Amino acid sequence: MRTDLRPFEELQELVRAHPEDPEAHYALAVALFEQGDDAAACREWKKVLNLQSDHARALSFLGIVYLKQGKLGLAQEKFEETVRLHPQDHNAWNNLGLVLARQREFERALECWREALKVQPDYGQAWYNMGLVLANLERLEEAIQAYSNAIALSPEDVYPHNNLGLVYARLGDLEAAEREFLRALEIDPGDVYAHNNLGRMFERTGRIPEAHLEFERALEIDPDDAYARNNLGRILGKQKRFAEAIEQFHRVLKTNPHDPVAYHNLGRIHAQLLEWEQAVACYRQALELNPRDTYARNNLGRALLSLQRLEEAEAEFRHSLSLAGQDAFALNNLGLCLLRQNRPEEALCALLRVLEVSSDRLDEQVVLAHNNLGFALLSLGRYQEALAHFQEVLEIKPEDSYALNHMGMCHARLDRLEHAIECYQRALTLNPRDTDAHNNLGLAWLGMNEADAALAAFNSALEVAPQDPYTHNNLGLAYACLGNLSEAINSFRLALRYDSKDIYAYNNLGIALARQKRLDEAMECWNSALRLEPHYAEARFNLGLGWFEKRNHAEAVREFQYALESDPNLLPARKHLALAHAHLGDESDARTQMQWACDLAVRRGNLEEARRLREEVEALLNPGSSPHTVEAPAEPPQAPEAAPPSMLESRSRSKTRGKRGRRR
Repeated sequence: MRTDLRPFEELQELVRAHPEDPEAHYALAVALFEQGDDAAACREWKKVLNLQSDHARALSFLGIVYLKQGKLGLAQEKFEETVRLHPQDHNAWNNLGLVLARQREFERALECWREALKVQPDYGQAWYNMGLVLANLERLEEAIQAYSNAIALSPEDVYPHNNLGLVYARLGDLEAAEREFLRALEIDPGDVYAHNNLGRMFERTGRIPEAHLEFERALEIDPDDAYARNNLGRILGKQKRFAEAIEQFHRVLKTNPHDPVAYHNLGRIHAQLLEWEQAVACYRQALELNPRDTYARNNLGRALLSLQRLEEAEAEFRHSLSLAGQDAFALNNLGLCLLRQNRPEEALCALLRVLEVSSDRLDEQVVLAHNNLGFALLSLGRYQEALAHFQEVLEIKPEDSYALNHMGMCHARLDRLEHAIECYQRALTLNPRDTDAHNNLGLAWLGMNEADAALAAFNSALEVAPQDPYTHNNLGLAYACLGNLSEAINSFRLALRYDSKDIYAYNNLGIALARQKRLDEAMECWNSALRLEPHYAEARFNLGLGWFEKRNHAEAVREFQYALESDPNLLPARKHLALAHAHLGDESDARTQMQWACDLAVRRGNLEEARRLREEVEALLNPGSSPHTVEAPAEPPQAPEAAPPSMLESRSRSKTRGKRGRRR
């Protein structure tokens, strides 16, 4: 601040008249600084210091200019020299703290502001700066006290009110946050920051129309405020007003083509519209401008995940974790990506880290991790452990239909079908449009031999999604259980109309046709499944049974062997391989396969099946003994959740859960 108010020309004349007077140069330097000529001002202050090296005010002003220019080392040097010479200069202590904070030397910065307050206890600016740094260090209670002290000293200063509100919001005290933002607007109705902060708080509490209004008010005050326009665009997206949202982001980019947040938010709108390629392009543009933005990188990974570009998605999630190793959002996304790649063991490691980095049991990412951990353990057959994770979710969120549906699947795999049915029904009470739960309920009813109830469940799923191939396949199972093969065949064909690559529908259609003695058509269906998935053991086995029925035992042997390469413990394939070898007179191979099959049957507790197999093989190898029977394909289903081969095949449907991304 100038204390010498003489005209500029007079100050210049004074310097010319008294070139050795440091105060003359100092007064001219301050006048130049206030005119915005920092370079000329610096030259004059340096002349002051040449004449008087301990001139504290010149040192301090030089430090301020260097701070403005980002020359932090030089600024620190000048302020340190100032407080050494004049330790009672509270402004110098404050400015030294600012320089140190800019260099992330936060503890030293805090100590400087404490020194300033020792000199001048009513120095509100020092308290305010302490609040900023304490909040950055996550020492939120101390930050609240610092801001409160600043407000007590300067009640009409909007800045500490705004920042105190932000700290309250971080602590989840949204009522206190709203109070501070409203107080800032009482002081200054034109404060854009307060309107933006109040809008974000309304958004967080689901008061979308009120948030919309605050962002519009901010833009009325400053139409070029990119932060407010980004916020308004995001709110319009939440209101499903996508075209208007896109317009807002384009307006930001017209003013500032290098705004990474606008590109990020634009990507989010494209993601909401399922326009994944456009979303990827926007996220990449955001990351080109700000490579360290982990939000954008995670959302890029999610878009790539939706495009089934799993390896690229994994690379993005790992890149995000290299920038922020404790990011629970990235860990969840990585776990989800690994699950999609059928790497459940690796997924477990990533998901368990979420529980390590967040101690808040109620944290959304922790709940999400428990759901995905349950899914991973379910896919590994560790059903009891999976149940524990789904139960944890339900203790926190009793209305989580995803957890209920998957808990039902765990019970079903443990043959606790009544418990499974109860879980599916609870899930459907919460979300009647959950087609997965309808389908899994139907499969459970089939497991209880309640085909009519299963039929009703599958039809309920079709009311929600009439063209869902998975449901049509399951409906075919129910019709087959009721003996209505024509309707079963019709349902399997509908499944293939809506998904021509559904290997399960081909397999089941083949079995239904075989039951109608249309073996050639059946075998063509199984071949179609195998053209899509050559290692599909059930279709291989059924094709082998077709050849067995045609008495082409050599071809049957070949198909059974292929099936067993994919699944060595496929008991029916092992059993029929023994019988086919016996028909061909290959006694050694027949007895080897018979023993293997009998051992499998005994381990599974089916002694009677082992006894019958021995009798059949011996009868074929020793003509004249008791007659044998040959099992035909397509027996009625017994346990849909784990149907053995040669039966109609069903699948319980499950899915990993993940958030698409966070917006800013």
